Amino acid sequence: MNSLVVTENNELNVCTEVLEKYLKLAQGHKTIKPIALAIYILTYVCPLISALCLLLTLVAYLALPDLRTVPGFNAVLLSLSLLLAQMALICLSFIPTPSTLCTSVGIITHFLWLWHFSWSFLSSLHMFQMFTDKIPEATMKGGKKLIYAARVTTLSLIGPLVVVLAVIVSSYMTSHTFGYGHMSCFLDSLFLLGLSVVAPICFVSICNLTFLGITVARIREINQLTSLSSVEVEQHKYFLLYVKLSSVTGVFWVVTFVAEAIDSDVLWIISLVLNGLQGFTIFVCFLCKKRIYQLFSSRSRSLSAQTACVQQPAKTGD
Repeated sequence: MNSLVVTENNELNVCTEVLEKYLKLAQGHKTIKPIALAIYILTYVCPLISALCLLLTLVAYLALPDLRTVPGFNAVLLSLSLLLAQMALICLSFIPTPSTLCTSVGIITHFLWLWHFSWSFLSSLHMFQMFTDKIPEATMKGGKKLIYAARVTTLSLIGPLVVVLAVIVSSYMTSHTFGYGHMSCFLDSLFLLGLSVVAPICFVSICNLTFLGITVARIREINQLTSLSSVEVEQHKYFLLYVKLSSVTGVFWVVTFVAEAIDSDVLWIISLVLNGLQGFTIFVCFLCKKRIYQLFSSRSRSLSAQTACVQQPAKTGD
């Protein structure tokens, strides 16, 4: 017996069992798998948590003058670049492709991530340079601080600009496109992705790990010196914290590469958590310390004392 029959009036008669079978299949395709749902949720939730932590880090830097050292400046720019990069990446998923807006946001997103990688490298490089000097300087005053900030910020922008411009020029010469926004709101080919994203990440990660290894050796050497004061030892531990931080944030991407290579959903979830919560990692390393709590407490008492002094004359006048 045929399951599908066309009558003389051109009507289609379908067997009930066949119809129910395909309806169940259609409903099954619409059901979202738990692993896919978890990936979707983590894609947005983790960066949002990271953004909140990064904002708290920036607020702490602005509120506490004692944190405005050279390592503090590097940490703030590392946080700011990561915050902008993660927010730009989230915006990509809400932009239709292909479009001019898609291309523009793709270029900006690529630049911001490269800028973040630059700050990760420069932060580790600065820490390494501090350990090569006999007397490391954690603080700079007046003009020196401004000159350092201007110089290192300029250096952090040169690399990303060169890479993005190279992608645009080479893509336009070969295919008359900008290299962004054609297939997705990011780079158009795996070749460009590997050359202008994966390669910089690998370079930064290798450099940071190298700096970390040398710094650890230097720390052991310093701790063996009896003439070094406890304050200087604490400064070196403070520097090491930032080297670890910039190294870890680069190494996290290795999990993403492995997940992509073997197409593992479990590793994808792990990579989403690690990379999505980089801001949380920075927050924990930078703010979750006893010294920061003491600085906030001291700042709070100082503000309370100033408020009391302002209110006291007003009461006396009454």
